[in-house]
Amino acid sequence: MELVATFSFPHDAKLAQQLLESAGIPAFLRGENVNRLNIGYQIADGGQHLYVPTGVAEEAREILESQVSQNELEAQAEAAGPREDI
Repeated sequence: MELVATFSFPHDAKLAQQLLESAGIPAFLRGENVNRLNIGYQIADGGQHLYVPTGVAEEAREILESQVSQNELEAQAEAAGPREDI
């Protein structure tokens, strides 16, 4: 297994795990249940750690990096201006 991402918030980690699994990549969150129950442990542990099999680690990183944030989508929509075909 290889670490592909670390998240500060359990919700973000779970979404990333689900995204990879929907792409057919097995993903594992280390200490998921303990970190969810104890925020102090999560901070001390450095957040939620997302692991995938080593052979698909690069593909997993590409999938995670290709996701566009809501802020980026809003900025792109604002830059494009109003749609005339609606």
